[in-house]
Amino acid sequence: MSSFLMQPHGPKPRPTVVTVAAIDPQNLEFARAMHDFIPETPRELALRRGDIVAILQKIIR
Repeated sequence: MSSFLMQPHGPKPRPTVVTVAAIDPQNLEFARAMHDFIPETPRELALRRGDIVAILQKIIR
């Protein structure tokens, strides 16, 4: 096999940089889950009735 075929083509991918703002626990709002929630995607959070979660962002649709 040619070494050309084993070399990656195009520009090298850049690493992803994630910036996280500091969260002041004194200013957090909390909510209690009223129902169980089974996530459908890896980005969703599984919840059980009674779980307490911190609200980091509200999305109103």
